[in-house]
Amino acid sequence: MGWPSSGCTSGCKIPPAVDPDLIVRVIVTGAGGLIGRHLLPRLLSTSCEVYATCRPGRQLGAPESVRPLYYDLLDLKRHDALFRNIKPDCLIHLAWCTTPGVYWSTKENISWLNATLSLVEKFSEAGGSRVLVAGTCAEYLWSSEEYTEGKTTLAPSTLYGAAKLATWQLLQPICREANIKLIWGRIFFPYGPGEHSTRLIPSVLDAMLSGDPVRCTHGRQLRDFIHADDVASAMAHLITTDIPDGAYNLSSGVPTSIRDIVDMCQKLTHSNSKTLYGVLPVSPDDPPKLVGANEKLIATGWNPKWNLQNGLLDYIDYLRNEART
Repeated sequence: MGWPSSGCTSGCKIPPAVDPDLIVRVIVTGAGGLIGRHLLPRLLSTSCEVYATCRPGRQLGAPESVRPLYYDLLDLKRHDALFRNIKPDCLIHLAWCTTPGVYWSTKENISWLNATLSLVEKFSEAGGSRVLVAGTCAEYLWSSEEYTEGKTTLAPSTLYGAAKLATWQLLQPICREANIKLIWGRIFFPYGPGEHSTRLIPSVLDAMLSGDPVRCTHGRQLRDFIHADDVASAMAHLITTDIPDGAYNLSSGVPTSIRDIVDMCQKLTHSNSKTLYGVLPVSPDDPPKLVGANEKLIATGWNPKWNLQNGLLDYIDYLRNEART
């Protein structure tokens, strides 16, 4: 799978960081994932010295300017050496268990909670000053009418969401005591190059590009889809800008039904695939609406570069190019 040079293949421009001198050296964990592969080029564009962790035995495949670090982050004994050797100014922690069908309930969530606390502790001891951690919309009470930072009840219904929320709650006093600025990014529904093939949008696009039927629920659920490159640009903006610490929704703020997504995929691929709505059951705990308010994020000066149609077109081009190679 190819690595995007800038996370953008349709002519959008990467905005410069507000304060490029704010960070000199940054470590990114989970850099080979959906968000990480888009984040690294953006950090490089701010002249940061970028290091990225990768599990031993794997190839990171990042841009040449990124310096790979081969660590098993669940081995807490290795954390001290990771930060002592590099002494980063900033830590962007994306790594977590995200295997589809597994991450919602696996006990590995607890391991990642402990690993995250250890990473931040050792980062602090090495003199680090700014941390951005990937949170999730699964921290919210999913029966809510709106999802707004500081207003909507935080009451996760899954182990994944509970572990993320507990991490956020524990990191706040830890970072306050250590005088570390903590940014917590609650990610909603990212999509784009690098996404796991079994997730909604890539599975629909794969079926339509192959001419296969698409099996769906009724499709009336409203979701907040945001291009992974926009999530990455928001993270790069938040960590390189002098903004208040705290939690930020990383969301588009635009409600889109599953049915609208599927119909748009069909239109943009010019597919003759048959769409079978209602043949799959809706889970009893599947919320009818999950759309994040993003006014707090927008108020920092960040703006998205992708609307849904352009993001899907870019994704379709990427998948077609991958199929040819």
